[in-house]
Amino acid sequence: MEHGATASILKYGLYRFDSDNARIEVLDGQVRVTEDGQSKEFGKGKEVYVNGQPLKTVGFDRKAEDDLYQWSSVRSAYLAEANMATARTIYMGYGPNWGTGWYWSPYFAAWSWLPGDGFFYSPFGYPFFSPAYVVYAPYGRFGFRPGGAFVARSGVSLAPRISGGHRR
Repeated sequence: MEHGATASILKYGLYRFDSDNARIEVLDGQVRVTEDGQSKEFGKGKEVYVNGQPLKTVGFDRKAEDDLYQWSSVRSAYLAEANMATARTIYMGYGPNWGTGWYWSPYFAAWSWLPGDGFFYSPFGYPFFSPAYVVYAPYGRFGFRPGGAFVARSGVSLAPRISGGHRR
């Protein structure tokens, strides 16, 4: 809910809900906004103001990054790095019996998410692995770099190479 309007997320993506300006932006994905009995669906690169006026979508520059966006991207990279270290630790038998959930990473002093099987990507393109995968990655200044990591399933050939945070 934003200023009396209801937003329903229709597709996985990245959204901004700006309460100061009564605005909903879709960086990626699709959303339906309902206000005063009026409904509007829109996707990436569109925004709507929910200020009691008729709903009208307008375009915006998706490449414009503010402080919150940059902080969120860096945070996503750190969380992916903590996830990789936690998955590797548990895979090597140094952790508890695992399943889908949050695990404490003492190396990063943070909680780390482990998916049940396989891996998935954050909205910023960083992968999150489960201990069902053996994870190898070159380390740079902060550790994980999405452009150079790859994964191999235990006893199976290499999984898709990750390049620039996206699968090929």
